[in-house]
Order: sequence, then structure tokens, then C-alpha cells
Amino acid sequence: LIIRMKDILTNVHENNGAYAEPSEIQQNYPNPLSPRSSGSVTTIRFSVRVPQHISIAVYDVLGRVIKVLLSEFVSPGTYGVTWDGTGREGAWVSAGVYFCVVRSEIFAARKKMIVIH
Repeated sequence: LIIRMKDILTNVHENNGAYAEPSEIQQNYPNPLSPRSSGSVTTIRFSVRVPQHISIAVYDVLGRVIKVLLSEFVSPGTYGVTWDGTGREGAWVSAGVYFCVVRSEIFAARKKMIVIH
């Protein structure tokens, strides 16, 4: 953390990870996803530096929640969650653009995913 006063550097504090965010959120793979024809799933990988609650959900282009993939407290480490191209009720989603949104108390990120049939 850098504190500036009138554009003069006055103090530097070491963070020590207290406000660390997930260190990396990778693009889902494979992308595009073709679940009907190949029965495949797509994987979203992310890393966490400090223990925190993580929520990962799939949204459509209108901002509606399609499916919650993860909502739990996780320890530091690298994780992967999968999506099979289905919604909350288990039916296949339509072909199109979807967004994977990863949130914690201190971080949010979004990745675009494409579903083809």
C-alpha cells in the first residue's frame, strides 16, 4: 500500500497478503463448449492466496443466474470447477454467450464463455 500526499511519497506499508485477491483466474477450457455433441465439460481454474468465501456462477447475457458452480469457503491453493452446459434444472442451455463470474469478499472477475451445439 502506498500513501501519497500532494504527490509526494510519504509512507509505504507492507501488505503481507491481508488484502490479497485470487492470484489468477484462467479462461475456461475448452472454450467454446460443445456439451450436447461431445458430452464435454469446461473447467474454470482459479488460485486463492488467503482463506476466503468464493462464489462462482454462470450468467446469461441478460444477467440472469444460470447455475451456481461453487459457493464455499476455500483455503489458499489452486482450484478448478467444471460446468457441463446445463442450467439449475439440469437442462441444456441454448447456444450463445455466457459469463462465468467469480466473487469473493474482496474480488470479482468475469470471463466470457461460448456454448455451441
